[in-house]
Amino acid sequence: MLTLILEGIPANIIANLLGGPILTIYVVYLGGTASDVGLVVAIPALANLVQLVAAFYIQRFTNRRLLLFGFAVVHRALWAATGLIPFLVPKPLQVDVFIGLFLTSFVCASTSSVFWTSIVADMVPARIRGRYFGIRNTIHWAVASVALLIGGQILQQLDERTGFVILYAASAACAVWNAVELWRYPDLPFVRSAASSSAALFAKPLRDTGYMKATAFVSAFILLQNIAVPLFSYVMLETLDLSKWWITVITTVQMIVTMFSYYYWGNLNARYETRTLLLWALPIYGGAVRAEGGKRGGKRAERGRKRQAGAKGDYEDAGRLII
Repeated sequence: MLTLILEGIPANIIANLLGGPILTIYVVYLGGTASDVGLVVAIPALANLVQLVAAFYIQRFTNRRLLLFGFAVVHRALWAATGLIPFLVPKPLQVDVFIGLFLTSFVCASTSSVFWTSIVADMVPARIRGRYFGIRNTIHWAVASVALLIGGQILQQLDERTGFVILYAASAACAVWNAVELWRYPDLPFVRSAASSSAALFAKPLRDTGYMKATAFVSAFILLQNIAVPLFSYVMLETLDLSKWWITVITTVQMIVTMFSYYYWGNLNARYETRTLLLWALPIYGGAVRAEGGKRGGKRAERGRKRQAGAKGDYEDAGRLII
């Protein structure tokens, strides 16, 4: 299980040197607009649709480690290759080429995640799974936070071209490290589903009422979240005119909070059911979102009052001039 932790370290470094707010900065650097940024940040979620196909085809293979290794290596190699776009692709085509490579990369990532989940389910005993992943995710979030802060500082201190060369070179090195760790995964025997056909395999979860309710809830939650969250970095960069350093600092604070929450969630999950923890956590989450929305609404109202007061003053000045 140590391999799972070691393999995730370079994977998280890559994800935070090339993804998150730095992904938005890079798309804008290539000449992307708000719609381009919106499309790019939606690709990872859209690419997850291929998991349905991969889940069927996993029944036809026995060497899950080889498939995981192949798709994961191609995913990170293509993502790292997008760093060559400013040097090899004409300026008018750079965003389009990036979107194509990024889409192909995350189709491979989504496919590999099916094999990864299957292998990990066999590697980690169910009785310690919550606590183990709480610790694992805490370690990875800590690594991710440091990587993002360093990446933001590099972009802030150097010109964008040099900064991105350094970030992509470091990510390419981490891709090699990650490939080595992936190859160390055990090739555990695969037990195929007892379902008689693909249709029966697909229909099995549909008959589980609890599963379908949870799926509907998570789908709606992710839909609403993905409408707004991915564009936060673009708003901070282009609308609020924040520096690259502050964008990465704000994102890092969020990651640190998430890191601690994973740790405590893992410990609590060893003692309480997931449903119970969700019933405790969701009201707190909803209250926090509502408080933030109220805060922003208050600020908008205050700005509106100031504009009205300014307009009234202008009219009064104009009236005195006329008189």
